[in-house]
Amino acid sequence: MYLLLLLFSLNLNAQEKLPDSIQLKVETLAEAFLEQTNTPGISIAVSKNGSIIYAEGFGYANIEEAIKMDTSSKLRTASVAKVITAKQIRPLASKRKLDYDPPINQYVPYINQTYAHLTTRQLAGHTAGLAHRPKGERYKKKQYDNIQETVGLMKAPLLFDPDTDYKYSTHAYNL
Repeated sequence: MYLLLLLFSLNLNAQEKLPDSIQLKVETLAEAFLEQTNTPGISIAVSKNGSIIYAEGFGYANIEEAIKMDTSSKLRTASVAKVITAKQIRPLASKRKLDYDPPINQYVPYINQTYAHLTTRQLAGHTAGLAHRPKGERYKKKQYDNIQETVGLMKAPLLFDPDTDYKYSTHAYNL
């Protein structure tokens, strides 16, 4: 938390990169975080006006293979992806690039027919009926290269008819 407060409190208007003293603090805090939380690795990036002014990896991206974390390491965003996705939905709708209510197959034509009728509104509101993490469907160990491959894995039946209940769902946001 202290690291985030430090970075948010900086006034970098005239800076092209983080000052060396701040970089040292970031690195010290990142290493302490790894040690205290027993986290294998983290990646930190700071941007200003759309340009990255600091990026560094700490620890390991893969402990078993002794692969160090770096700025090109691919990481799963976990539930943070929901915040990122939610943040992007409104601007897309405002620009008329996304409509909340047509069936999702308008945007994802290769979707499984079980999900083809679902809407962005239902998916984003967790009212589509998709399970959070369907049993027997374990995808965490593989890096998927494209959306079609990922969406092709979604085959679990709906838990309920859309708009009749609420169920937090990572799969809904993935879709």
